[in-house]
Amino acid sequence: MSANGRLLAGADVKGTVWAWDATSLSTPGRALRGGAPIAGVAVSADGRTLVGHDAHGVVWAWDAHRLDRPAAELVRAPDKIRDLALGGDGKVLAAATYSSGVLVWDLDRGGPPRSFTGLKGAIRRVALSADGLTLVGGGSGGEVWTWDLRASDQLGHLLAGHRSEVYGVALSADGSTIASIDSEGYARVWSAAAQGQAGPQLGGLATEASDIALDGRGRTLLALDSSGNVQVWQWAAPPAPAPACERLAARLHGTPEWGRHLGGLSVREACRL
Repeated sequence: MSANGRLLAGADVKGTVWAWDATSLSTPGRALRGGAPIAGVAVSADGRTLVGHDAHGVVWAWDAHRLDRPAAELVRAPDKIRDLALGGDGKVLAAATYSSGVLVWDLDRGGPPRSFTGLKGAIRRVALSADGLTLVGGGSGGEVWTWDLRASDQLGHLLAGHRSEVYGVALSADGSTIASIDSEGYARVWSAAAQGQAGPQLGGLATEASDIALDGRGRTLLALDSSGNVQVWQWAAPPAPAPACERLAARLHGTPEWGRHLGGLSVREACRL
């Protein structure tokens, strides 16, 4: 769904893309005409652009104001795409690929994409802030990476804590809050400003996680499990930035050194010793 709450879209098992006016969900969805069966979709924050990737690494785009028109080819990645994200009101596109890391295109300026990778494991899921300045990636080794796309270097910041593969990442529309969920169904909420965990680990999924989403202000987190159940967590205000101890401890949590010295303690428990 777009951050402004106006456009909802998804792809079915046959590769058909469907779009709904989220302000009037009683209106039936529209099946869109594409250039190929679509495996995954993303929507810009302003709800004006919808993109989808096919099985061959081609990204197709629709103008949300002219959904009667067929999709146009937007970019072509060098290999298959795992996940897509749109930011900057549709001007920045990020794709997690199978072997080329995360590719980011500046669609306004054109030219080849920038490439981003983690220090270990593959980046499988991506999210972009609404302003297109922050990129988040979820890794196969349980890592969550963040990148400032304004920086000239492409070295990301590691958010450590998950003990299994990250199945979903999300950014609130205001860019203040990051959420991630792993294959065991545990979710974590991070402060983007403090680059550390904010609040306790969240759990409760009956089966392994499928995907997550955050609302615009980072106050509601939704997680979908593989059985189709949705878990909802809410808090009265965005999680406060973690204290210095918790920010530092979050980077070590889950490492062999942490296990040797602190065992199964959580970040918060360790900081209370």
